[in-house]
Amino acid sequence: MRERGTSLAARAATVLLSATVLVLGAALPSWAASKADLALRSYAVREVKLGDTVTMRLGLVDYGPDAPTSSARLSLQAPRGTRLVPASVNSGDGGCQFYSQNTRAVCTLSRLGQWKDVQPGGPMVWGTIQLTVVGKIGSVGSASVSCTCDPYSRNNRTALVLNGNNPPAPKPGPQTSPTAARSPSPSASPSVAPSEPIPAVPTEATVTATDGSTPPDEDDSGVDLLFVIGGVAVALALAGLGFAVYLWRNSDDEEGDGDDE
Repeated sequence: MRERGTSLAARAATVLLSATVLVLGAALPSWAASKADLALRSYAVREVKLGDTVTMRLGLVDYGPDAPTSSARLSLQAPRGTRLVPASVNSGDGGCQFYSQNTRAVCTLSRLGQWKDVQPGGPMVWGTIQLTVVGKIGSVGSASVSCTCDPYSRNNRTALVLNGNNPPAPKPGPQTSPTAARSPSPSASPSVAPSEPIPAVPTEATVTATDGSTPPDEDDSGVDLLFVIGGVAVALALAGLGFAVYLWRNSDDEEGDGDDE
């Protein structure tokens, strides 16, 4: 009789503890798992005119906590009136595919040597791309990075601007420790010196970047909910253990009554 009571108590405790683990697992936010947080930044090039081939600086940073996986991709869309210079991006390693007369490119990030030194929590790593002006400069272009390893997409895109102002600097996502967010500083001597935003040079093709915006700060309501759910789960686990002890003691009492008879 005692063995039966002990078995029931053990089963009850196991079931309740398993339920607690499931509840806590469901309560964790999707970004709680280790992920990368990739972000881009570019600098505008000014005083550009028809026939010019210009060099634009493009920086990549990984706010962490993990490194990007091989699925990471860099997509480039040249500003209207310009074309990408393939050799300036591809470096002959076959990491990019070019489309629409070199106005668009999709690259495998792990095969682009310019950004090979990107490290989780490290400084921004700078590379360059070149654009040839073949017509009247119109809307701004864009650069974006994507990866299944990166759950936060608000900082994955930056504008490519000619004859306009610098796009805003990216900010890390909510899953990143504040200590990992460092000021983006060039890792090599720039071919086009960075500068703070100044009024655009009044040329025929002047255009201002419009697709960059600072992501709003995330609130901590998810964290508060996690603590509440965790507290409830712990209370359930303690109640389960108390119930298991109760069953075990009852089994002892029943065995004692049987011995008296």
